[in-house]
Amino acid sequence: MKNIIQLTLLSLVFFSALTYAHSEGHDKPQTIQKEQAIKTADYHVKRLIEKGEIDKSWEMIRASSAVLERRESKMNWIVTFNNPEEADENKKTLSVFLTNTGYFISTNFAL
Repeated sequence: MKNIIQLTLLSLVFFSALTYAHSEGHDKPQTIQKEQAIKTADYHVKRLIEKGEIDKSWEMIRASSAVLERRESKMNWIVTFNNPEEADENKKTLSVFLTNTGYFISTNFAL
């Protein structure tokens, strides 16, 4: 009898913890707006300049476009910067790729 009562109490505690563990639910991350995508991409361009991965001539360049596109079945922001001062034709356009929620994916000079 003592074991049945203990088992019942233990089950009650366990199932009530499960019931209340996710009572509020989880908020789905929201897609950022264009302005926030541009600010985030600007931050990553500056970060890459500081790391020496891209030339300092990119420091004053502002985004020329920010587009939310489906890539590989996911929505991603592609923020593009054009640097007319860049001598290498293949490096005049820099694209920064972000998730739709604003996380950095990558950068490259060719789209």
